[in-house]
Amino acid sequence: MAEGIFQHLVHESNLSEHFIIDSAGMSSHHEGENYHPQTLRVIKENGIRLTGTSRPVVFSDFTDFDYIAAMDESNYRALLERAPERIASQIFLVRDFDSEAAQKPSSVPDPYFGGPDGFERVFNLLYRSCEAFLKKLIKDHGLH
Repeated sequence: MAEGIFQHLVHESNLSEHFIIDSAGMSSHHEGENYHPQTLRVIKENGIRLTGTSRPVVFSDFTDFDYIAAMDESNYRALLERAPERIASQIFLVRDFDSEAAQKPSSVPDPYFGGPDGFERVFNLLYRSCEAFLKKLIKDHGLH
């Protein structure tokens, strides 16, 4: 969901040529699978297009991407363990940028266990987080 939201925000800001955006999981358990139907429903209802399939994090991700966003603290720690030490500062929790996170650090809750509105709540917090992260990148890198 975060990948589609961030791609949408980058596109809407006319900054697509500055970004390569991809999503990966910590295991290959769902490799090649499509997105969960509820994720697709919420994304579509919000006018965002989502393509692709699941893939695991690979070592080259740490050198191919400037930033790596983790959805929860467990994945954050796992990424830090796998990453070369020199890029550890480029790994962060996506909710570090959520102005409504009750505490820092804070994980993205699993939408499957959030009741009927779980996917919508996760969409909203990811949207806030991605929007704030993009604003930081625009400022830090002088993007126009």
